[in-house]
Amino acid sequence: MIFAGMICQRNGEVAAALQTSEASASRRRLPNALLLNRTCPQQLRAPPPPLDRSDAAVRVVIGAGFSHAGLSGLSTMLSMLPGACSPARPALDFWTALGRKRGSAPLGRGGRRLSARGSALPGVVETRARYLAEGLRHRPGACSLGWELTPSYASLTTRRLSPPATCTALAIRHYVPQARVLLMLAEPVLRAHGQQTAWRTTRCYKDQHQAQLARQPGGTRRGNAKMAKGAPHRCERLTANAQLRVELSQLRSCGLTPSSTAHDLQTCASKLRAGLRAELPCTSNCPLPALISSHYALILPLWLGAFPCEQLLLLDRATFFDAAASGPAASGPAASGPAAAAAGSKQSSSSSPSSSPSSSVASSSSAASVHDRRDRGQSGRRLGVASVGLAALPAVGTLQSTLRFLGYPQNATAAIAAQLAQRRALVPPPLNTLDNPLDPILRAELEAYFAPFAEKTRKLLAEHRRCFAERSGAGARFETVDPAAKGGKKLVSAALARAG
Repeated sequence: MIFAGMICQRNGEVAAALQTSEASASRRRLPNALLLNRTCPQQLRAPPPPLDRSDAAVRVVIGAGFSHAGLSGLSTMLSMLPGACSPARPALDFWTALGRKRGSAPLGRGGRRLSARGSALPGVVETRARYLAEGLRHRPGACSLGWELTPSYASLTTRRLSPPATCTALAIRHYVPQARVLLMLAEPVLRAHGQQTAWRTTRCYKDQHQAQLARQPGGTRRGNAKMAKGAPHRCERLTANAQLRVELSQLRSCGLTPSSTAHDLQTCASKLRAGLRAELPCTSNCPLPALISSHYALILPLWLGAFPCEQLLLLDRATFFDAAASGPAASGPAASGPAAAAAGSKQSSSSSPSSSPSSSVASSSSAASVHDRRDRGQSGRRLGVASVGLAALPAVGTLQSTLRFLGYPQNATAAIAAQLAQRRALVPPPLNTLDNPLDPILRAELEAYFAPFAEKTRKLLAEHRRCFAERSGAGARFETVDPAAKGGKKLVSAALARAG
């Protein structure tokens, strides 16, 4: 049991969680369990009603994090998979709006809109039906794999959500207990740098080209670089160096440690927002704290505890896209199967925390190499996950193992992976940080700050690997199309052809 407090979700009693938490590691996580018991609606903490036969047969894949870690790069792959549905939009934000007073929020019983405070959440049956039909656009007989990719599900930077952001994992588990969740991680500093750059090029400047013009001497002063509509006044001053320096100063004052709770992280996020508002007064298009979502060690327990380990896949941006770009050989039999899909072969567990980036990350193809060249720091070294000790994932996220996790049979994954590679369905979303460089000294300070959190993250991943290894037989419960069966190959080819 990774997270003792989550036992309360299965039996509805926090007392049971306290009684069964005899291990010291579990006792250290009780503050998060008590936080969820205090802040999450009782409905989410009670056992979910059993699925009926029709719902249990529906495959649901939810990508939930982390922002600008590369999750959106999976959308093309998912849309090309055999039997995949076409969601209303890749990022639905459905589970962060259950209690909002807005048109996209689910209706309560009798068609009554829910209150903004979300004291009462909608019923399970009608909410699940709406999610499948309107959000994922699941049509029985027409498609069998409903999916969405919403990085904000794993974000704790916004507190005014209903249910609260800390309860999102519980909400998904309560309403769609058969869902399989993808969490994509990236090197913490690189991910935060990409998030800040995305704000700068979409909320400050009109586009990436205008941001490049601003980098030229006098570009902004001469009016050569066009600003985005509604851009905050003098937003061009808030570069990656300026914003991340402000955030690092606030983080140090927060005193966060690897043993802090999600509530501590949210409280610190409020301080970071206040610090950014003081640096750049604004009323709209304001930047969100970029470093908060890189605290994987404080966010992962919410997901590791809410979902059984066989329903949760942790992906590493660099490893996944590098291995996929290297072709099917990188996703061979040694890396396939449920255990590998959950991060878990002996090869991955034997990786040393001190491994160098070149030894812990797979070699890149041309597409990944171009991406790496654009995102090298001024120090000239590759910014891989191993730079802060997340190299415990060298075998996770290979294409075939991911397909196996999504429910495709073992003998079909090689054919599907080969066709996806041929169609170039897996290209990492560019970070475009070349025009928003980060000072090497600041980068070193940020990596030093995240080092202890990376150590805690490695321990969480190791526990998750062990749990999945114990339940490896439960990794393929979905009924899937077998390309080896009669008509199976035609279905795979037709699905890829329909995807364009």
